[in-house]
Amino acid sequence: MMSQRMYLLMSCLIPLCVSCSPDHNTEDSSNLTLQPPAAILAARMVDPNQLSVVVTVDGESVDMSPVGDGNFSGSIDLSPDRPHNVEVRWNENFNPDANPQGLLLARAAKSVSVTAGDTNATISIRSSEFNTSSWDQDSDGRSNLAERREGSDPNDPLSPEAPPMLVAVEVQVNIPNSFQAGSVNTDGLTMVALVNSQSVALTRSGLIWTGGLNLIENSDAFIDVTLFREVEQNLRIGVVRKSVNIGAGGLTVIADTDFDFQFDDDNDGLTNLEEILNGFDPLNSESPVVDPCVPSTFVAGCNNDTDGDGISDFIETEDADEDGDMIPDFQESNIIDIDQDLLTQYEDIDDTEPCIPNDQALACLNQ
Repeated sequence: MMSQRMYLLMSCLIPLCVSCSPDHNTEDSSNLTLQPPAAILAARMVDPNQLSVVVTVDGESVDMSPVGDGNFSGSIDLSPDRPHNVEVRWNENFNPDANPQGLLLARAAKSVSVTAGDTNATISIRSSEFNTSSWDQDSDGRSNLAERREGSDPNDPLSPEAPPMLVAVEVQVNIPNSFQAGSVNTDGLTMVALVNSQSVALTRSGLIWTGGLNLIENSDAFIDVTLFREVEQNLRIGVVRKSVNIGAGGLTVIADTDFDFQFDDDNDGLTNLEEILNGFDPLNSESPVVDPCVPSTFVAGCNNDTDGDGISDFIETEDADEDGDMIPDFQESNIIDIDQDLLTQYEDIDDTEPCIPNDQALACLNQ
């Protein structure tokens, strides 16, 4: 299968992007340049030149090379019309005896699809979608990145000496606005939440889910929420993956705009959400039935016949004009002779004047 060239963007102030020339071929790879997410660059003890990045697509590693200042370059190919799992992990070469694979600082994962022929497709991974909170090498309750930011030792559970201060945090997840109109049954909708990779029990009240937990004061928390169609959690509709600073605790609200409705389980070009809202089957690629004449009537398989002469628009083509009268053939019948000059619309430069183009036509002589 041919691969599709992609633009890969980590949007925020500092993007992870793929440069791509406008005349690229779908069989070529596309070059990409990665920069660390903002949270890593803001950590005062992290040396950008000691960073490394691991990129995988569907579990296969992408070769990346350092180009200075913590940036890396490589190439990526994605086959069209099926989902791909893209993962980016940022590591620091810190205390290699204790961290031979590098100290994990941040990770982002995303399921993406690209449409065949879309030469400007984009994968967007925002800085806030990187999980910097779940990686705690010394299990002291502080993430690796938090310790590198504060200057403590991420390999020493006694560093820093002061125990972390915990605060109560309540997570509130609001149902996406698409479901609030009441046209779709929402009874089976299920929310599953993880905070720093730990499960959070959610309680539903109407169209709102809430759950509570204790977190370290002023720490970053990575929130991972998945909306399922049913209690059995077989079909994903949307996902939220974002990093937030919880400050002194209190309420953290997940809004409609935080959701990414990326899932397309039957790979028909419509997301699961779009199919559910329109009454289609998100697990059946033949639902809805595809109209072969959309978006164009001039494609193979479309049998539209605008002029009703038994020849499809696809065969007559959009631009052909046999008689040169500035009216395309697909709008002129090959069987109708309006002015009775023995020439059909398809052949007659003037369909209302029997003497044009032949002034010896019987209909012309009988005028």
